[in-house]
Amino acid sequence: MHEIFNMLLAVFDRAALMLICLFFLIRIRLFRELLHKSAHSPKELLAVTAIFSLFALFSTWSGVPVEGSLVNVRIIAVMSGGILFGPWVGIITGVIAGIHRYLIDIGGVTAIPCFITSILAGCISAGST
Repeated sequence: MHEIFNMLLAVFDRAALMLICLFFLIRIRLFRELLHKSAHSPKELLAVTAIFSLFALFSTWSGVPVEGSLVNVRIIAVMSGGILFGPWVGIITGVIAGIHRYLIDIGGVTAIPCFITSILAGCISAGST
């Protein structure tokens, strides 16, 4: 029971860190303006895709190892990108996060399921816009 509590605390810690980073990102005027726009240029979409992909990669790197798997909050970054900026950001971020997750643990028990769920999360978030 104590181990589960420690694992959950570590995951909540990672999620809180991501939310704090997003909070500071929203404080930047240029990013706030992007959030309020209804249409984005390809250059803007590329920039926010890179930002949310970096959040997803950071989430994977800071994951908590538990019995051969990696517990992390990568999906939050993928879903946020798709919900806030549309289908291309969500799908591309999901593909980048999925490939990265697969490549850091090729042959691992959760490598393929995490690869698939990252891409699916990007597609699902794209459908919500």
